[in-house]
Amino acid sequence: MTKRFLCVWQEMSRTLMRSLILTSADESLQRLEAAMEGCLKQLLSQDNERRADDADLGNAPLPEKRRKTQQPKRRKGPTSSKFDFLTSLSPTSLASTNVYISQQVSLAAAQPIMPGPSIDPTEITQAVSGLFQKNRVHRVWALTAKFEKDMPAQNLRTLIRRGHILQLYGAAWTWLNASVSSAYSCLQSDQPHWLRALAVRIDSLLPSGNSCTLDASDFITGLEPGKRVYKWKAPRSISARSATESNFVEALRPILVAWFDFPSSVHEWTRRVFLRLIKDRFGSKALYLPVIWEVYEQMASKVDPKGRHPTKSAAEKWLTSVTTELNNSEYDSVTVESEELFAVLAKAGYTPFNLDSAQPQTPPTRRALNVYVEIPRARLPQQPSVASTSGLSSEKPLQHASKGEKANYGYVNHVFKNSDKQLPFRDLAASRRAVLGPGGPYLAENLHTRKGFFSAMVYRAITHHSAFLTVHGESMFASNANFQSRMKRYKKQKDKFFCDPSAYGMWTDLSVKKSETFWRTSNRQEDNQWLLGGDEDRTTFSKLWHKFVKSPNFPNIGPLIGYLLAADYAIAGVVDMPSLRKWVPQSTRLTREA
Repeated sequence: MTKRFLCVWQEMSRTLMRSLILTSADESLQRLEAAMEGCLKQLLSQDNERRADDADLGNAPLPEKRRKTQQPKRRKGPTSSKFDFLTSLSPTSLASTNVYISQQVSLAAAQPIMPGPSIDPTEITQAVSGLFQKNRVHRVWALTAKFEKDMPAQNLRTLIRRGHILQLYGAAWTWLNASVSSAYSCLQSDQPHWLRALAVRIDSLLPSGNSCTLDASDFITGLEPGKRVYKWKAPRSISARSATESNFVEALRPILVAWFDFPSSVHEWTRRVFLRLIKDRFGSKALYLPVIWEVYEQMASKVDPKGRHPTKSAAEKWLTSVTTELNNSEYDSVTVESEELFAVLAKAGYTPFNLDSAQPQTPPTRRALNVYVEIPRARLPQQPSVASTSGLSSEKPLQHASKGEKANYGYVNHVFKNSDKQLPFRDLAASRRAVLGPGGPYLAENLHTRKGFFSAMVYRAITHHSAFLTVHGESMFASNANFQSRMKRYKKQKDKFFCDPSAYGMWTDLSVKKSETFWRTSNRQEDNQWLLGGDEDRTTFSKLWHKFVKSPNFPNIGPLIGYLLAADYAIAGVVDMPSLRKWVPQSTRLTREA
């Protein structure tokens, strides 16, 4: 800061403080801000060397006298423009910065520059933390943008808003890391989790090496289908497809980054690691230091001063050097100076806060009578082994094999290609394996939900024995609209791709047009109480089978499909298995197709 500025500022301050006594609080605020802006404009017009940064609180300078004093020799370390900000973290520089800011706070007397009543920092912390707990990260980005938009120039309010932005930015990435880590943990402990369905899906995709398209609405409740879609590509390396935590994290993280609009460029990655480094070394309050914002805002040029398009290797090298430098004891005072700055801002009526405790959502506890609520009530011990079965692919015999071996191969291959109709062990057939896979309607997290009931009816009465199910694994739908939107993804496909009319025989007539009726049925209490109600609403296998067959709310569901659907829920533990004595007389109702 130049001597000319100090002289003008002191004269303006004396004149202004005399006028504050005779004016109201609002007029005082307006006079103060107007005077500050006028002073800065005067200096800018006179200073041909463009020293506007000296007047900005974000780069608070040393007093003139301190600049003339001889500074102690620093040990050798990074000295290029990449690391010039380290000078501002020295004890002398930080102390001068805090003195300067304290002087500016004093100029406002007892009137806070931020208009309106002061806000309790804990209230802001709770409000913002609530966004993370409800996984509303999009609201966090919107709040960050609002802080940037409302941030005035050359004003103490700028300092606090910058700290807010860095807090939100760091907390958002902390939320992401916690979500990914807990998603992996839920696979190991088999505990409920809001990302469990997606975690199971990733866990099955990794070893298979298959790429696919993932829609956020299929795994996260409350999102509109088709709005947030991620094309997941399987890793090429075999080692990257092994079942390890690091591989799981590398697969899941970019999906959440895309779905929740996290920035993904190299300099944004460097920002995240740098802020984490500062918080771990000095605490969250250090994010309110002006120099930290300077580095955050100019991160690209800090890492790559010439090109300003840093590469990942250059960013890693820069971060390594910064980490090594900041671990030296001469920077221990940064923590103390951060505490003092935090206290100064709090006394002035500002609202610095700490978001270290922001955590993702805990598993829901409400009853599953609503459309988008999931409550696991039953575990399926036998089904994971069935779902993980790779199939019954037959091995082609050698050329010198006997006629009998070749004939056996022909029959086995015929069964393998049409396992839904030919394989006696239908739980190993293609459709059944697909519907018992990750995220299916009979898994615990979907079993007692409306969308699970709807998806089960769609499977048995529409998509059974279709490429839509067996090849592409489309088995779980949040609503009829979601089912329709999923079908639209497969353009130029014929109707049989989604629904084989004769899936159960030549006399059946399945159709996708029945999905709307199934969706309405899934919401009728008389039709869903046995599944979504309490233990007192449980029914028997025979009554459930009779309901499916006789009720007009279940179109296209005759004796065979009704029996299979009821059997699915008996295997899942929703209804009790019928005894052999009770079952034999009822089996005559089935046709020979059963």
